[in-house]
Amino acid sequence: MKLFMRSSYGAHRKLRLSNCVGVVDSSYRGEVKGLFDNIGEMPEIIEKGERFLQGMIERNIDVSFEEVSTLTETQRGDGGFGSTGK
Repeated sequence: MKLFMRSSYGAHRKLRLSNCVGVVDSSYRGEVKGLFDNIGEMPEIIEKGERFLQGMIERNIDVSFEEVSTLTETQRGDGGFGSTGK
C-alpha cells in the first residue's frame, strides 16, 4: 500500500509527509503510521478523526491505454482541494 497525504490537508496545513510517499509492504501486519514534518512556525495538532492520509492499494497487472480527445464526466467533476469532504 502507498500512503499519501490528502491533497486538501496539505494545502491548508503546514505539515508535510516526511518521505513524500509511504510504502507499506504486503507482509506488514502492524499499525499503519505516517511521519510528518512541520514546516510552519506554530505547532500543528492532528485531532482524532481527522482524515489526513489516504492509502492506495495496487495490484501489479498488465494494462493497456487508449488515447482519447475528451474525458467522460464524473460526479466529482473538476472539484479540487477539499471537494470530497473532511
